[in-house]
Amino acid sequence: MAEKIEFIQQLIKHYKILVSSFFIVFLLIVLAFIITVNGTKKNESGTAVVDNQQNISFKESSSGSNHKSEKMVILVDVKGAVNKPGVYDITDNPRTQVALAKAGGVVENADISQVNLAQKQNDGGIIYIPVKGEISPNYTQKNGEDGKGENKVNLNTANSSELQNLEGIGSKKAEQIIAYREEHGQFKQIDDLKMISGIGEKRFETLKDRLTV
Repeated sequence: MAEKIEFIQQLIKHYKILVSSFFIVFLLIVLAFIITVNGTKKNESGTAVVDNQQNISFKESSSGSNHKSEKMVILVDVKGAVNKPGVYDITDNPRTQVALAKAGGVVENADISQVNLAQKQNDGGIIYIPVKGEISPNYTQKNGEDGKGENKVNLNTANSSELQNLEGIGSKKAEQIIAYREEHGQFKQIDDLKMISGIGEKRFETLKDRLTV
């Protein structure tokens, strides 16, 4: 009887070992499966990030190309005391000095003291170089159909000295107008002058009859 009991105990002991081994193997299989699934998700996530970055880079590149292709052409009419008056393309570097260089430079008796060589030009602008003793003309339009009245100042082509011919516009305010024009492009209408700091409705009313674009 004692031998049977001992045999049963040995059998139960072996059975426990077998069950424990099976349970450990099962846990290892489950753990390996979890690790594999997580690794796959990380790889998919990483691929998605790379794809998104490539798409963003492509969009930025396309945007930059479109921006370059839409670059505005800037043509200016150079007049006065220059060797080769005419219309010149200064798109790449729209400064007065560049336009004068393309016009063959100024003649011997030119008075460039009246000209801002560093001024940035807009498309359709006029650059006039006076001779010594001449006052640089203000390119204007006349008030009224009969051509009478005060000369108008073109907000898109006037230089600092021309802008200062306007009532209440000093050198500082004139430079603000030119800076605004260079940053935002040409004025679309004379009312845009109110975008300049310090020029409100009241001051604009005193100026509007002298303005054009």
